[in-house]
This record gives sequence, C-alpha cells and structure tokens, in this order.
Amino acid sequence: MAEETGTTRPLHERRTSAREVGGGEYEARREDILAGAASAFREKGFHGATLNDIARKSGCDRATVYYYFSSKLEIFREMVLDHIVENISHAEALVKRSDLSPGEKLREAIIQLMTSYEAHYPDLFIYIQQDMSQVDTEESEWSEAIKDLSRRYDRAITKVIQDGIDAGEFSTSLSARTVAYAVIGMLNWAHRWYRPDVGPSRPIGVGFADLVLRGLRSR
Repeated sequence: MAEETGTTRPLHERRTSAREVGGGEYEARREDILAGAASAFREKGFHGATLNDIARKSGCDRATVYYYFSSKLEIFREMVLDHIVENISHAEALVKRSDLSPGEKLREAIIQLMTSYEAHYPDLFIYIQQDMSQVDTEESEWSEAIKDLSRRYDRAITKVIQDGIDAGEFSTSLSARTVAYAVIGMLNWAHRWYRPDVGPSRPIGVGFADLVLRGLRSR
C-alpha cells in the first residue's frame, strides 16, 4: 500500500494535526478568521455571508479559511459557544449564592448579560439574530446542546424570580417564567440598536435592572 501523503490524508485530520502543533500562530490565524466571520455575519447574516466574504474580512483567501474550518457552520458554532456557556455559568452560580437577595441576583444577572454583549460584540448578537432552526438544520449533538443551554439559562432566571415571589420581595400577576422571558427578551432586543460606540453597556444594564426591579418590588 502506498504511504499516505499530505495531499491524500483527509483535510479534517490535517486540521487537527496542524492545530496540535501549530501553537500560537495557528490559533492567532483562527481568531482572525473568527473575527472576520463575525463582521461578515453581522453585515449580511449567516445565510447571506459566504466563505469568500469571510476570507475578505479576514485578510486571506477562501482556501485558507477552509484549511482552518470545515464550513461556515463550524465557524458560527465556535464563535458563539464559549460565550453562551460563560453567561449560563454566571447565571447558575448566582442562583446558588446565599449572600444575595433575589433582587440583588436579578440585578447582577441583567447587568452581566448586557455587559457580555459588549465584551463579545458582535458574536452574541449574531447568535440572537439567527433562527437556529434555519442555521443548523441537522438534529446534531451541537444543536441539541445549544437548546439545552438555552433552557438552562431560562431556568436560572426563572428560579431567581420565583424565589423573589416566594420570599415576598417581588409582586406580580405573571408567572415567574413569563417575567423571565420578558426580562431576557428586553435584553436580547439590544441587538437591534446597541453598538460599543453607543457607549459602555454597564450603565445600560444598570438602567434596565432599575426598570425591572421597580416593577417587581412588593409595595
């Protein structure tokens, strides 16, 4: 049998090998491509952006993009996953804190999510903008994981609000879940208007928290 060469070896294997030995330079190029993809997705949407658009934004050619990533979907997945996990971990950690009241937890959750949108701009907004059922049409392990992560965040915020209702700190005619969806929806809508050049996101998060808590506080 002929010896396998670099040209015949499957490309995904060469990607894996290159990532293992490439070190900082390899990872830096991947980050450049991810940043270029974020710009292309923000400008044209996931479906509208092409690998050529991503290459142009990244300062390379299509073949280079394909060397580092197998598809546009793989780029999108890698772009958003770590940020989503970070936000969920923060929300779930807040639920467990005994040193904060439900109101303090909800305030911190609102501010954290808003500041996350600035810190990871525009990656998370691109994720929010997309219809995930259209982006990832496969019932893949990744798509199922994303659905589970979304449910975990919803449950964490719902738990904080329910604890506030049970403790008499919050008063509302709505269910805790409905209030949670309203809060998350308000924050997610920022993708329509927020950009870092508008100003820092933390004061906006503080203002949103004030609006929500004034409406929920028991009188």
